[in-house]
Amino acid sequence: MFLLSELPFPPPANPRLPPLAVALGILGLLPFLGLGFLATLPDPSQRYVLLLLAYAAIILSFLGGVHQGFALIAPTPLPSATEPVGDWHKAGNRRLLGASFVALIAWLDLGLALFLPRWVALLVMAIAFLLLVIAEQKAAFHGWVPTGYMWLRWSLSLIVVLVLLAVLAVRWFGVAG
Repeated sequence: MFLLSELPFPPPANPRLPPLAVALGILGLLPFLGLGFLATLPDPSQRYVLLLLAYAAIILSFLGGVHQGFALIAPTPLPSATEPVGDWHKAGNRRLLGASFVALIAWLDLGLALFLPRWVALLVMAIAFLLLVIAEQKAAFHGWVPTGYMWLRWSLSLIVVLVLLAVLAVRWFGVAG
């Protein structure tokens, strides 16, 4: 049995995230769960799959915006005496560009759903959520995110990825159960 305590990130002892942020994150799963269920039902138009992908694209873009906010409010820490200042500015620029890149990926994936089989878009979206949370973990190692943020992000992202992959499995590969 899979336990949250077995994940590579322990739940924080003293999270510094506002309780409202945690509650909104959890409530943000409701459309994923509801649309994920509806997307597995027979529907030749696949409109619920599109709605699920649209919501996922919005949330992925939002998460990129969160990192833009982190980069603007708490820029990359000042360089140490041994670090060239040019490298410090490049790191801050990479954070801002990376955050914007996330929104572009979300938009492109939504476009994929219009021109390619929808299972491709579901798979790409699931991979995008995983890659983003991995990149966020790297940011956490640098101290660029609040305490407790990664515990929340890993928890929510794993559920989102499981929903996307479950819809993919049920809808296109006939996995039931």
